[in-house]
Amino acid sequence: MPLRADGTPDYSALWPLKLNCDNGMGDMEVSEAVPVITPVQRDAAAAGMRASAGDPSEALYSVYKGCGANDPNDYYVTASDYSEGQVLELKSWLTLCPKHPQAAKWRAGIAASAQVLEEQSNGTRFGAGTFLVGKEIKPGTYFVTNVDGCYWEQQNRNGETIDNDFINQARRVQVRIRSTDYAFSSERCGEWSRVK
Repeated sequence: MPLRADGTPDYSALWPLKLNCDNGMGDMEVSEAVPVITPVQRDAAAAGMRASAGDPSEALYSVYKGCGANDPNDYYVTASDYSEGQVLELKSWLTLCPKHPQAAKWRAGIAASAQVLEEQSNGTRFGAGTFLVGKEIKPGTYFVTNVDGCYWEQQNRNGETIDNDFINQARRVQVRIRSTDYAFSSERCGEWSRVK
């Protein structure tokens, strides 16, 4: 792979092939490594280490694979937001290949993810499970979209149901979680977001 003056690989001939990062990886047990030599490679390896375990040369190899891929159907291209680990992985790729054809999409997803991760940490976005109101989730009006087989319930301190519903299919479901509810529980509803 040719290198640019700053030590970054030149992927410009590879990107038009629209390969995914697993092309040619066989049984997916990849044990390849790339020696860490240049300052740019050190930065990319450090970012890769934050995204996953392994030694710097394995982390850098993973970053090289991500940078070489340009599959239009790849999850990172089609998703609108990412998990915390996925954000770290994409940031490591952007360290090495900031001019990747999907870089703008990745940056937009990272920005959207920051909002999602903030809402998850402050209790205004949550998925399946049982959550204590006022401690794990905040009271308010919440919604989910495109549900299939969704069940939710509001509970008192004794675990008794205050209100509940089972929705076979719906484009949108909205629920008001009150500060007087002890807990809120849901299954198969997707991710609840507070109405803004």
